Amino acid sequence: ELSTLFKAIINTAYYIFPNLTLFDFKARAAYNLEVPLKELLFVFSYGIIYTAILLILTIKIFDKRDIS
Repeated sequence: ELSTLFKAIINTAYYIFPNLTLFDFKARAAYNLEVPLKELLFVFSYGIIYTAILLILTIKIFDKRDIS
């Protein structure tokens, strides 16, 4: 069924692409609201882990290619 395939594609995309809205603190800054330390640590960890995964995948892909 098409809707099942569509849901699977959307689900896969959800886990592959980063959730950049986590890094948006504009509204809190505009209203001078505090951001809990736990939330800041989570967002920082999310960014570091996502970047590390991308770097590892990139290294593995380009390690197999002859670039010269």
